[in-house]
Amino acid sequence: MEFDTSMRWTLHPRVSLRPEPFGAMAYHYDNRRLNFLRSPDLVELVENLGDFENVDAGLATLPATRRPAFTKALAALAGSSFLTPAPTIRAESTNSQNRCEGTKQHPNPDPHSEALEATRGGAPAPTMRAESNNDNTD
Repeated sequence: MEFDTSMRWTLHPRVSLRPEPFGAMAYHYDNRRLNFLRSPDLVELVENLGDFENVDAGLATLPATRRPAFTKALAALAGSSFLTPAPTIRAESTNSQNRCEGTKQHPNPDPHSEALEATRGGAPAPTMRAESNNDNTD
């Protein structure tokens, strides 16, 4: 995959950064590669890259004269799988928070949330008993 600065990238979850006086050593546990990040500013950018909307937004925090070198370094890290594409950040609109009057929509409803919802309505929550095939009563 070509490194696209208009995309959002993040440090691969199987990469570990070890701080060093010169910047950091990066080790990828899957491909067993070692990389040296030779600038504390590059280390900070790599650590926080996933917090930006895209790479361009992260690079904008640096002086313009340093951006080409940092872009090249990030592209090399992505090329060796130290960086991975990150999910896009979606802006939440205020209207999507409460779509129906009086109810809040959850993106991933918990199938076991009936007990919680019952307590909100004033009724006592049902109690749940764990069933066991073991008849031992110690």
